[in-house]
Amino acid sequence: MPARTPPTKTPENKPAPVYREDAVDLVDAGLDPMTGMFRGRARAARTGVFEYLNVDGTTRREFVCDDELFDAGSMGSLAMRPVTLGHPREPVTADNGGYYAVGATGDSVMHAGDFLEVPMLVHDARAIQAMRDGAVQLSCGYLCDLDVTPGVWNGQTYDAVQRGRRYNHLAIVQEGRQGSDVRVRVDGREAVMRVERPAPQQETTMAKLKIDGVEYEIADGVANVVQAKLGELEVTRKDAAELKTKLSTVEAERDAAKAEAAKRTDAADLAKVKAEVRARVQLEEQAGKVLGAEVKLDGQTDDQVRRAVCAKLMPDLKLDGKDEAYVRARFDIALEDEGRRAKNMSELRRDVVDTARVDEQEDAWTKSRRAYLSDQI
Repeated sequence: MPARTPPTKTPENKPAPVYREDAVDLVDAGLDPMTGMFRGRARAARTGVFEYLNVDGTTRREFVCDDELFDAGSMGSLAMRPVTLGHPREPVTADNGGYYAVGATGDSVMHAGDFLEVPMLVHDARAIQAMRDGAVQLSCGYLCDLDVTPGVWNGQTYDAVQRGRRYNHLAIVQEGRQGSDVRVRVDGREAVMRVERPAPQQETTMAKLKIDGVEYEIADGVANVVQAKLGELEVTRKDAAELKTKLSTVEAERDAAKAEAAKRTDAADLAKVKAEVRARVQLEEQAGKVLGAEVKLDGQTDDQVRRAVCAKLMPDLKLDGKDEAYVRARFDIALEDEGRRAKNMSELRRDVVDTARVDEQEDAWTKSRRAYLSDQI
């Protein structure tokens, strides 16, 4: 077998740091019968030439040689690393490990043929279920430097050599394409790639800002923006307070208007009730004169009372099918006729009485005259 030693680095091909995620396999895996946790040995990495996709869409073939893969420092960086469910969008650190970590690798990293093998433990139920559902592939997330020197290994050409691998985490991934990361085939599996190591962040100048009596430290470049927004917020608060006052005034005026309207409505209703009572009393008085005081009108409607009066005064009148307006009109006419008849009867009685009085007076004179004449004779 040809030697797997890459060309020597020169100042002209200085390595460029990149971030890599390579897919590998699980071996000798199973659930711990006592805890239900997952235990196994992971083939975390292997030697060979692998293709990666650059951000511009081109591919780059990178060589992972024995000397680099099995370097003691590189192998040691894989020990006691967090295991994640899928690759996080950021390196796993103490700040986010509680969120991302679902397990950990062991401290015994071994050289096994062309592979690095490391024991692993998964203690998260969600991750264990994902493995039961088919997520049985593993992928290392690591940093490395690229020695951009082309060459040939076992008949395979490459564009660069990976050097100085330092592992960050070991991810449980699903076979096949997943998420929005770019993947290319590696040794019958898929590799996931993110290019370029993040540039070191510059030290941020902090500024102090007091909010509601509490002092905070924030980035100097953000402090002015926050201060401006706080000013806008204060103006908004004042405007809101003024609007609330105006709203309260409007509500008070509205409630007062409602109360006044209710009073007017109550007064109008009372006047209406009084008018209806007076009209009913008048109707019963009119009906009583016609029907007789012994007739009970309780429980009868005004229309029923008028119909009874009409039937008494005008027996031949047919009111079937007539509406209340018609009955009311005939009732008024009947009362007028009855009033005229009563008046005529009263005048007739008066005339009769007057005539009787005259007759009585004439009889008394006649008797007196006869007695006088008798005395004279």
